[in-house]
Parts: sequence; C-alpha cells; structure tokens
Amino acid sequence: MRIQYAVVCHHFEDGQWFGVTDLLGVCHKLVAPASGPGSRVLLRLVVSLIDGAIGWHKVWVTVRYPSLRIYNKIPPLDIDWDEESPTFFTIFEVPLEVTEEGIYEFTILADGEPLGTVPLPVEIAAVPS
Repeated sequence: MRIQYAVVCHHFEDGQWFGVTDLLGVCHKLVAPASGPGSRVLLRLVVSLIDGAIGWHKVWVTVRYPSLRIYNKIPPLDIDWDEESPTFFTIFEVPLEVTEEGIYEFTILADGEPLGTVPLPVEIAAVPS
C-alpha cells in the first residue's frame, strides 16, 4: 500500500464528479492565535491510498509535535480493500492542540508500517487586544 496524496485542510466536500474531492483551506502553514496554554484547531488529514492488498487493513495517524511528543489518540480506520477499488480514500479528524511553534508531523501508518509523513509548519500569532 502506498500514499497517492495526503493533504492537511480545514474542510473537504465530495465533488460533483466521481473521483473528485474538493479540499478547502489547504494548510501549507498554520498560523494559530495565541489564546492561552493551548489553542485547539480541528483539522482534516485527507489521504488517498493506492496499491493495497485485497482484504482488511488498519490505517491510522499519529502527530509528532516539535518537542517530539507524540499524539496518538486519533481513532484508527478499518478499511476493506476490494479487488474493484484501485484507490482507497480516508479522512481523519485531527483535534490539534497548538502548544508550540515549529513543524508538526502527521505520520500515516497501515498495518503497523509507516507509509509517509506530512509536515505542517505552525506559527503562533499574538492576538490583538
């Protein structure tokens, strides 16, 4: 199994054409407001997988903070890859607690094997008073 693409965004919608998904608010860099000891931002990690073996697989995501702390409370997905599906599309909701600036890394795993990592630079901005 391989990643065709993985995108961090704020929202997604199924497109009106088969096989098309609209990604809204794609995050190349996240600027979060400084609002106390930890600002919570709900993000989506949209992952398209290809070349999966037929049968059941467990796919999950962990987030590594800049301080190297690992957040692994995102529920895993059990997917049933059938012979008629060349790709499999997954969406993970990530309640990211922004506690520090730096690179947050979203690691995608399937059946215990890492498939890839999506980095997200995060900056904390002062909230005007």
